[in-house]
Amino acid sequence: MKPKAEAQLRTVWKIPEPGTRNPHNNNIYRESTSNFTVKTDEIVLRGFGFDEPWEVVPGVWTLQVWQGDRKLLEQSFTIK
Repeated sequence: MKPKAEAQLRTVWKIPEPGTRNPHNNNIYRESTSNFTVKTDEIVLRGFGFDEPWEVVPGVWTLQVWQGDRKLLEQSFTIK
């Protein structure tokens, strides 16, 4: 069996202004970034959980997936 190839990818969630403000430490987030490894022939799901009310910011959110400096995909959606 041929070994599966791996790729290092990064998701970037662009959060609309004014961003999310964590009420516990007052940090403001305008994007959320996460690195991950994928293997050929595997399905990988990436998401953003609105676990706290302060995380829900109305406006246009954008998800990007990058491999190094190369943007592989971008999808935007609106939270009302």
